[in-house]
Amino acid sequence: MLIFAVIALNYATKMKKFADSDTEFFLTARNSQKASNIAWSFYSSTVGAWVLFGPAAYAVIPDGGAGYLGIILYGLCSGFPILVIAWIGSAIRIRHPKAMSIGDFVYWRYGRIYEIYTSLLVIFAVGLGLSIEYTTIGGLFEHFYEIDRKVPIALVFSVF
Repeated sequence: MLIFAVIALNYATKMKKFADSDTEFFLTARNSQKASNIAWSFYSSTVGAWVLFGPAAYAVIPDGGAGYLGIILYGLCSGFPILVIAWIGSAIRIRHPKAMSIGDFVYWRYGRIYEIYTSLLVIFAVGLGLSIEYTTIGGLFEHFYEIDRKVPIALVFSVF
C-alpha cells in the first residue's frame, strides 16, 4: 500500500500542471497527451479481454478455421480502424475545434436527431463490447476453475 501511495503522490505532482484547467479540458484533455499514449489507449480498448479467445478460436475452428492468413487479416482488421479514427479525428478537430465528443460533433454538423441516433449506436457498441468482456471472463473461469460461467459474470456485473 505504501508503494501505491508513493506512486500516486508522484503522479499527482506531475499532473499539477493541469490543476488550473477548465471544465472543457477536464472532459476532452485536448492536446494534453502524446500521440503514442492515445494510440495505446485506443489499442487497449479495441483488444480487450476477448483477445485471449477470439484470434485463437478463429484460427482453429473445425471445418473452416482461417489459419495463419486468417490471424494476419484478423490483426490488420483490428488495427486498421484505429488508424482511420486517428485520421478522421484529426480532420474533425481541425474543422470543429469546439466539439468535445462524437455526439457533440454530430449535433453541430447534422442536428439533434442524428446526435441521438449516434449516441444510441455508441451505447449499443459499448454494451456489445461489455458483453464480450463478461463472456470472456466467464469463459476463463469455466475453463480454468470448472465453474459455471454465469457465476463470475454475475459477480463482476454486481461490482459495477
